[in-house]
Amino acid sequence: VKVHTSVHRKEIILDINMDYAGDSEISVALGVMPPVSKVIEPKGGLQHITIKSNVRLHLAPLLRDSPFVGSVSLSFLDIPEIDFVLNGFIKVLDFPGIEVLLKKFISNYLEQHFVNPNSLKIPIQPQPNTPIALTSQRRLEEGGTHSLATPKGVLRINVLEAKGLQNKDLNLIGSSNKSDPYATLEVQVDSQHHSFKTHVIPNNLHPHWNFTAELIVDDTESLDQILLQIWDKDSSNKDDFLGKCELPLSGIKSAIESGEPYDSWTILEKVQRGSLRTILSWSSLCSNTQLSDKSEDAPGSVGVLVIEIDSCSNLLGGRMTGLKLPNPKVVVELGGISQETEVVAGSIHPVFEHRMSFLVSNPKVDSLKISVMDTRKSLKKPTIFGTLRLNLSGFLGREDLSLLNQQFNLKSDPLGLKR
Repeated sequence: VKVHTSVHRKEIILDINMDYAGDSEISVALGVMPPVSKVIEPKGGLQHITIKSNVRLHLAPLLRDSPFVGSVSLSFLDIPEIDFVLNGFIKVLDFPGIEVLLKKFISNYLEQHFVNPNSLKIPIQPQPNTPIALTSQRRLEEGGTHSLATPKGVLRINVLEAKGLQNKDLNLIGSSNKSDPYATLEVQVDSQHHSFKTHVIPNNLHPHWNFTAELIVDDTESLDQILLQIWDKDSSNKDDFLGKCELPLSGIKSAIESGEPYDSWTILEKVQRGSLRTILSWSSLCSNTQLSDKSEDAPGSVGVLVIEIDSCSNLLGGRMTGLKLPNPKVVVELGGISQETEVVAGSIHPVFEHRMSFLVSNPKVDSLKISVMDTRKSLKKPTIFGTLRLNLSGFLGREDLSLLNQQFNLKSDPLGLKR
């Protein structure tokens, strides 16, 4: 068996010297209708089939979940040597040259369909699975010609106001208190669930929140549901339900296609009265530095930062004496929001291939913090291998606002080891 090493890490290529000899048979039946009523079916075929050849197996793509391989492609590197024994009526009839003719036919068929570069592809994973992404490492290997995949855009949901809400704070004494409403927002997009909550407006049946939730959207078709619920905040008891509504997906489609905000009032369900006003708006992404000209006090974001954590190397500087292998992960922070990769167990050269997206409010002053830490349970708390800080202002002068295929040295190494 020969294993190819100069390939991308998300595929496996094996060359195998195959010598197959088995008891498989290929049967042939010939139907004959004689003058009598009984049908005679002479049978014959091939048996004791042997095949000799060099075979290439290509396993790709590698998947994160079982069965870990998306498909297997099989091909012969040369025309296989085939032998077999005739049996049944074919052998009895002893047609001149039939064995040579059959071997030539089979060899020609295999050459046309299964000799490299032709191959037989066998799917292993019938259901859609997430392949390990085309990473910056692969782009580096391919000359950096690929760009980082970017989202489709940003969806803004403005929960503006409500009116005519029920008063849940009335009592028998006739108190003048009113409901203290707040709204919750649930959104399902890109197979992820997002939750938001407005602030509480005390003693008001016509609250004006002007709360905006922003969502980075990779696939607009994945938007499944936008559910809003209104509650009366109660400090002593369970919060009272003031109604709910689902925003129509047609409103999102209208905002995307027209580029104009979709402003609507929706009647609350499961209650006697009340309605809610929302504004849906959509922003597509483009490489335009003018979008960054925004004051620090202006609400909302001006852009999206997409970062792909590909891998780390030499986390312990190559010195493993007396040290156990770490379980590293990477934590990325921007604007008070943090995201992290999965933990890679027992590796000083972990491969993460994790893509993250962040909303950016002010790229002229915002900075990105990346920390690599060891999460072994034997440690009292996670140990930071090192950190990296990047000012987003450095992206503004670059072509397409991109920084691709870069390697960075970690700083603040607590062990004093080079990485």
